Amino acid sequence: MSDTKTIISQESGYKSKPYSILVTGATGFVGNRLISALVEKGYKIKALSRRNLVSKENVKFVQADAFDIHSLSNAMKGTEIAFYLLHSMEDNISAWRNFADREKFQAENFLRAAEKAGVKRIIYLGGLVSESISLSPHMASRKK
Repeated sequence: MSDTKTIISQESGYKSKPYSILVTGATGFVGNRLISALVEKGYKIKALSRRNLVSKENVKFVQADAFDIHSLSNAMKGTEIAFYLLHSMEDNISAWRNFADREKFQAENFLRAAEKAGVKRIIYLGGLVSESISLSPHMASRKK
């Protein structure tokens, strides 16, 4: 997470407006740590959550669900940079049967909402893996 300033500041002269950086997956393992690192660097962050959470210093929580394009579009208003850290892991076993479709649907909603809001940069957390490695259904859906 030490490279967060570099990732965000690559554009010449870019200065983020307060709360113009949106972190999705904010309550997850990576999102939580990313927010801490960004706040430590002096950024004021919008953090997306499906739950209605209380904002704290330099972190404004916005309630939205990536499966609901309208709530996601509203949350992205004023966003210049959006971190895509979402996944559709659910407790309900029936939701797991349609995992790849759910992942694709929320990713497409995210992209449409970002386009509508005029987001300038999307940062996606991905990874590299050898073609010879057998992937879990979760990781295979990410590859698409």
